[in-house]
Amino acid sequence: MFILLFLRNIKFLKSRYMYKLSTIIKFFILIFINVFNVIILSILYYINTHWLLGILYNSLTIALTIFLTISLFFNKKNKKTNLY
Repeated sequence: MFILLFLRNIKFLKSRYMYKLSTIIKFFILIFINVFNVIILSILYYINTHWLLGILYNSLTIALTIFLTISLFFNKKNKKTNLY
């Protein structure tokens, strides 16, 4: 989120491509979360930690993934930009 706020302040990125850039960034964040989730859950399974820790971690990553997916697909385009 801080990356998106930083990128929005750059003058060059305030053009019509800002929507595409933020969509690409959110998509790669989703991929990173899913890969990181598999790694962490396999480590938790390997060291056989408490089952409650695995449930809490898994529910947190599922909630974060759902939030990013909703914000990815329901992001509104900037209506001020003109293609002509």
